[in-house]
Amino acid sequence: MTTLSTFKLEYFPIRGRGDLVRLVLVASGVTWEDVVYDRKTEWPAIKPSMPFGQLPVLTEYDASGNEVLRIAQSMAIERYLSRRLGLAGSTLQDSARLDAICESLYELRDSWWRRTIFLEDDSLRDKMVTNFFERILPTSLAFHERLVGLHGKDGHYYGSELTFADIATCCVLENIMEMEPEACEAALSNAPGLRRVVETVKTHPRLGPFLTSPARYM
Repeated sequence: MTTLSTFKLEYFPIRGRGDLVRLVLVASGVTWEDVVYDRKTEWPAIKPSMPFGQLPVLTEYDASGNEVLRIAQSMAIERYLSRRLGLAGSTLQDSARLDAICESLYELRDSWWRRTIFLEDDSLRDKMVTNFFERILPTSLAFHERLVGLHGKDGHYYGSELTFADIATCCVLENIMEMEPEACEAALSNAPGLRRVVETVKTHPRLGPFLTSPARYM
């Protein structure tokens, strides 16, 4: 979708809850600025000026450079951009289904984070990760694989063109894959439709190079 708007994303120099926002902006081909703050040296002074005192924050400017929108909360940003930039289907019904798909993917991502990067007791990690791969991931993948079969086409999760669901699928599964590649590969062996969605995103002319670039952070 063509737009004369430009965008600024403010976040930290990490992937975290800014990763999907950056990927949507890259996929759309719009002009945008990635402003990052050091959490220790810059963030404390900037925090009071941010909506809700949190990041990420997205600002949209019109063709004349006037601010037309400034919002916080990653999910609100992702949904707005996906609709604004043509990655949310063509109808309200499409958009609602894509929201539901992505909500489920977020739950899977957050479940993984709670068992790994946010886990305070390292002695529980092995047990928590085993539970994730034995119960949580297979159950989630089975539901999503069925939906890909119902709604997807040509390597896309929903419809035959790139949507936010494709990007979210790749982002979430890649996050798991990077930390536990063998276990994730084994789980995906039963989900060929989802694996194809991931490959579609990785070979996208704009997303492919960005996924492995330093601009994506760690």
